Amino acid sequence: MSKSATGEGRRADWSLRPRGPWSAAALSGLGLAVAAGIGHETGVDPLWAAAAGTVATVGTLAVHRDAGAGPLWYRLSCCIGGGGWLTWGLAHGIWSEWTAGSLGLGLLAAAILSPIARRPPLPRPAAPGDGGRRAVGSAVVLRRHVRQAQEWAARIHRVARIRVVVDEVRDWGNGYGFSMLLQQPAGPSTTRRLVQAAEGLAEDAGLEHGCGVEFKPGPRRGTLWMLVSTVNGLAEVIPFPGIRLGGSITDPDAIRLGQHRDGSVATVALRESSMIAAGQKRSGKTGLLHDITADAGALDDTVVWHMDLNGGGISRAWLRSWLQGRTARPAIDWAASCPEEALLMAHALIAIAKDRKATTADLKAEHNVQLLPVSRELPAILLILDEGKEVLGTKITDAVIREIRRRLEQLVDIGGNEAVNAVLSVLRSVSTALSTDILKQCSTRATMRVSDQSELDYLFGYRRGITPQDAPEQGSGFLAVAGSGPRPFKAFFMRPSDIDAAAVAIAEHRPDLDAAAAAAAGEAYATRLERMRYLFATPAEQQAMTAPAPIALPTGELWHPGGADEGQGDVDAGERLPTRRPPGTVERRSHLRLLSPGGVTAHWGDLDRRRPRRPAATHPRPAEQPLRAEHVREVDDGRPIPELLERALQLPWTGTPPRLHSERLAAQLGLSEHELAQLLAPLGVHPLPNAFERGGVRRRGYARADVEAAAAAIRRGDLDVPEEVASWTAA
Repeated sequence: MSKSATGEGRRADWSLRPRGPWSAAALSGLGLAVAAGIGHETGVDPLWAAAAGTVATVGTLAVHRDAGAGPLWYRLSCCIGGGGWLTWGLAHGIWSEWTAGSLGLGLLAAAILSPIARRPPLPRPAAPGDGGRRAVGSAVVLRRHVRQAQEWAARIHRVARIRVVVDEVRDWGNGYGFSMLLQQPAGPSTTRRLVQAAEGLAEDAGLEHGCGVEFKPGPRRGTLWMLVSTVNGLAEVIPFPGIRLGGSITDPDAIRLGQHRDGSVATVALRESSMIAAGQKRSGKTGLLHDITADAGALDDTVVWHMDLNGGGISRAWLRSWLQGRTARPAIDWAASCPEEALLMAHALIAIAKDRKATTADLKAEHNVQLLPVSRELPAILLILDEGKEVLGTKITDAVIREIRRRLEQLVDIGGNEAVNAVLSVLRSVSTALSTDILKQCSTRATMRVSDQSELDYLFGYRRGITPQDAPEQGSGFLAVAGSGPRPFKAFFMRPSDIDAAAVAIAEHRPDLDAAAAAAAGEAYATRLERMRYLFATPAEQQAMTAPAPIALPTGELWHPGGADEGQGDVDAGERLPTRRPPGTVERRSHLRLLSPGGVTAHWGDLDRRRPRRPAATHPRPAEQPLRAEHVREVDDGRPIPELLERALQLPWTGTPPRLHSERLAAQLGLSEHELAQLLAPLGVHPLPNAFERGGVRRRGYARADVEAAAAAIRRGDLDVPEEVASWTAA
């Protein structure tokens, strides 16, 4: 054993360095006694001691002026007491009982009260006449907030291990909490650590459910505003503040959603960004969409379109005044309540966006801008989609809805500059209901009350300092705008009477769609009101109405909004389109008919270029014809299989049992071996463990039986197809 690890290696420390308050007091007393005794015997003038005490007192005031009342008075008392005793000792000596006793009592008091000197520095109280404030850089601290600032600085250090300085404290106007401006320490950034510590800070402070801690950027780098709610204001119903006619969608506060905890209004700007709104049933998501409809519809330069495939529930309240004849036109310029109408609308949106890209270059040059300038003559279009899981989900087999989704994805990609944007809502923020392709393009995100932390993580990112307990009430949720962190808020509540009054005002005020956009949207837009009036009528009212005229869909089908026409019974059953149906059923839809090539949809080719159809196979059975992924038919005995497996099974597999080398299979599909393995692995298809010989070459590869087993599992519904596999198509 080395000496350093034994008792011989631990040497005694005989230095006079203080090791605590008691040793410090003893050494100070010893020093004073020696100085006084020697000075008295040599005849040193006591005024020197008085002068030294005065200098020490002034120095203490200068150095420790920000230490706070307690620490400052402790140090001043030590300086004054020590200087006074030294002066007395030089004048009268140190050997009297009174002189020695006073020194001992002073040292005992200094040791006992020493913790006062170790308190952390606090903001110094204000001087008289400055209103009770003290300047700290460009900020001020109220005198009554000194203890509060100390407590939270200590709490932040205890929870996050970060020493911050509180520069400013502000009470909220609604009395529900306060805000603190924090100065972060020098060195690496601590912003993320503070945000992640929000939940721990709330728990350490013992805040009520619904209250919490949130952070937002300060006036400069290295500073953060910490917002602490002490009363759950989100538990209260916040009425809609009333319709506000006028304004532009380019205004940053154009659309009001509700209130944050501190009483500030939660607003979004949707001129060039799309928005995602998520929320489980009965969470208040539809109420949020009503708020967006009200403020967007009341603008001078915006028209609102609704898409709701569940019967148009969100639109009915806004159309009631028009359907009852109280307004000349609807507040909602176009509302789709079924998949066929939604497809017409989605196709029109893409047509308008493309047309504006091609025809508004001169207008942008005239205004010297890159973003299309909107006005009452050239209004923006805001699409609001309710219950979007049916459209945005990743496991859609319905051909018409798949076409809607494809166009909405395209709209999110290309519509921002041309003022054609969307607010898309889903029941859950999970990958099966909302693809990452759409999510990444939506910079404005909101979610109403949820019960699962993973849904917040998927929508806003991991470890953002929020939990479902921060917004537990119906109508409450979280809002993140333009990359900022999510903040809790409570949506405004619109009663049916509020919606009705807003619908009447908007119908009279809103702009009309510009002529160029109406022309690009074509017949579908020109005849929309006829179909809206019929589709939003009650069944009894429809019996007394004339059904709208049939209209061609972009898919090449003729849609009868009122159902089958009288002459359709003469149409050969083979020419009718199969009904979109669950696997295993054989029902057929009578209100859709296939159109002949070159019919009324022939001119749509310029607006929606579709891939050329593959030539018909020469196999005797039509059911074996190969199809592309977007054209995969729905077979009666199961779900469609992805194009990747269809193409793989069409290749020649040789040998017994049939096998194919990985290199050859990847080359036939236009992939690398690594890419092929990544796509097949989630389906349970892996390369065989042992190499086999084909064509004189011995390599590893795949068995056809494994591919067939994966395809069968997908048809039975036992295997879910990952998004990257479902979206794969051959180059």
